Amino acid sequence: MRNIIKGTRSKGFTLVELMVVMAIMGVLAAIVVPAVSGTKQVSQDSQVKNDGSTVQNGVSAYYGDQTAAETLTTTTPNVLGTATSQKTSSKWPEQSISARYTAEFPTAAGTASGTPASVVLTDGSTTITTTEFANGFTAVYFDTSANGLLGTKGYVPSKPDGVDATNGSANGNYHNYLWVLKKISAGSDSTAGRTVQVFRLTKVSKAAAGDTLYYDRVF
Repeated sequence: MRNIIKGTRSKGFTLVELMVVMAIMGVLAAIVVPAVSGTKQVSQDSQVKNDGSTVQNGVSAYYGDQTAAETLTTTTPNVLGTATSQKTSSKWPEQSISARYTAEFPTAAGTASGTPASVVLTDGSTTITTTEFANGFTAVYFDTSANGLLGTKGYVPSKPDGVDATNGSANGNYHNYLWVLKKISAGSDSTAGRTVQVFRLTKVSKAAAGDTLYYDRVF
C-alpha cells in the first residue's frame, strides 16, 4: 500500500520546467500583443475611412445648399511656426487650421512644455511642406451652429469618434487623427473645391526643445 501511495504522489514543477514555461509564455506574448495591437489600429483606420466618406458626402451636401453669395474671411494662422495669410469660405464647413488644432500647431512652436517643435505630414511617399499645409488646408468644422456639419440640417449624423480622440497627456495629448479639408482647383480658381483628408499620428519624438509629431494620411 505504501508503494502504491508513493507511486501516485504528484510531483511539483522543477525550476528548469518553470523557466521553460515562462520562456514559452514570453514568446507567445511577444507574438500576440503586436498582432492584437495592429488589428486594433487597422480597425480604427477602417472606421476612419468609412467616416471619411460620410463626411465627404456631408461636405458636398453643405456646399450644394449654399445659395447666398460666397463670403471669404481672411485669417492669419501661425501653422507649425510659420505665419500665413489664409482665406476661409462660407461655401464650405471649414475653419482655420490653427483655430482647430491649437495643441498641435501652437503660435510659438516648441517654446513651452508639450508643444511640438515640428510636424511631419506625409501623403503616401510625399512629405507635405509647412507652406503647402498652411495655405492649402483648412480644418473640417463639425460644430452644431448653422455653418457646421452638425447644424440644424445635420449634414453628418454625428461627429466621428476619431475627431477629438487624443493619445494621452503623457505624449503631449495630441490628436490621434487630423481631419482637414484640402483645397482643390477648378479652372483658374485654385481654391474652388474641397476634399476631406485624414492624417493619423504615427509617432511622437520627444525632445527638450519640443516634440516632433509624425502624421501619415489614412484617408
